[in-house]
Amino acid sequence: MKQSAKEIARNFALFVVTSSAGTVVDLGVHWLLSNYVFKGNYWGSFWIAPTISFELAAMANFIIAYYFLWKDRITYRGTRSFWRHFAAYNVTTLGAYAIKLVAMQDL
Repeated sequence: MKQSAKEIARNFALFVVTSSAGTVVDLGVHWLLSNYVFKGNYWGSFWIAPTISFELAAMANFIIAYYFLWKDRITYRGTRSFWRHFAAYNVTTLGAYAIKLVAMQDL
């Protein structure tokens, strides 16, 4: 099925909003954890904080995508469907998480 230019623009805008929301959550949570919870702690600031912030960002991205961006692609919406889709989405984000974690290390 071919999409119209309007549908493509709408999907692109939603993709930008979803990605931006995830970035804001990731950076914000990481900053809060690193500066207030794990301040001065190497493992906390460079391993635990980015893990927590990345997971929360992935959840934010997924929730926005699940309810807005993918609304036409998911036929059944229930608790089991939500968590099954989230598990698959979360596995796909692990590669980006690994790149982020390696890039953050002061080698």
